Amino acid sequence: MPDAEPAGIRQDAPPVAAEAEPTQAATEAEPKQAAAESEPKPAEAESASQQTAEAETKGAEVPKSTVEEPKKAEPKKANDSRKRPQNGSGGGQNAKRQKVEIAPGDKGVYFTTLNSGSVDRAKRDLKQLLEEYKVPEDLKSRISKLDFTPCTEATKGMGFLKLLNMEDLLPSKVVSQVLAVQRDNFQSTGIPTCSRLLCRVLPIDHTCKPTMADFRKLAEEVLPLQLGAEAEPTTWALEFKARNSSAIKKEAVLEVLDAIAPKERHKVNLNDPAKCIVVQVHAQWCGLSIVPHWGPLKKYNLNALTTREDVTAPAITVPAEAHRTNASEAAT
Repeated sequence: MPDAEPAGIRQDAPPVAAEAEPTQAATEAEPKQAAAESEPKPAEAESASQQTAEAETKGAEVPKSTVEEPKKAEPKKANDSRKRPQNGSGGGQNAKRQKVEIAPGDKGVYFTTLNSGSVDRAKRDLKQLLEEYKVPEDLKSRISKLDFTPCTEATKGMGFLKLLNMEDLLPSKVVSQVLAVQRDNFQSTGIPTCSRLLCRVLPIDHTCKPTMADFRKLAEEVLPLQLGAEAEPTTWALEFKARNSSAIKKEAVLEVLDAIAPKERHKVNLNDPAKCIVVQVHAQWCGLSIVPHWGPLKKYNLNALTTREDVTAPAITVPAEAHRTNASEAAT
């Protein structure tokens, strides 16, 4: 009797083929295939990015992605792309803020205002008012129009206009004529034709450093021609004001003037002097002028000149060409 076959093994099953040894070509292809399988497909990368964005919006923990995002270039710092101005200069904006100071030797017009906060507006009004000055015929060949430069506000509520092309013309002559025209126009029309912000308009013919020695030297150079021993007899008074400075005292100024103007030749008249010596002292400068018509021009107070209580004051003779020819223009 034949032996029984073991269970689970068929006698007719085909023989198991022996495993073939890998060839050299297959061996070299395996790393390439593995690398290709490890690279994510574009669709898979896009899907992974979309899932990451959805997880961030829901507040869920974002799984680490196997796709490395390209590194973004860091923005340059503002200091690297922009050069700083040298020597503290900041271009056009800072150039507009440059201050114009008053230096010894300058001349111009010093003014006060009724309102301390209206200096800029009053400065524009005064500049427009002074531009109406009629330059004399003998000076038109050298000066066609007066040139003004606003200076820094030395004291609150006050200002200064520096006159640049005034070598042959003193500010006292300009201001006295302009104020006389304004007063005459007001007397004829009853309407003020200028700014209501301006108060005192004082010409400054000469400037020096705010020291007693510099003032004495300037006074001895300027005043003898009009108040000296050989000058024509006249009357005079002193208008002195010191602001933010105590370097020059009124008593010391009077001593200098008394030494220059002999009392037996030139008399003092405080109410209506023929010549008024204006001395204005500030922290950076000291101004000196000799002005006429001090009484009739209400101590060079433009606001007082153009009020109704002043219409009875004596008139001042000014050149006819200085008056406005158009009455309607004066009324506006």
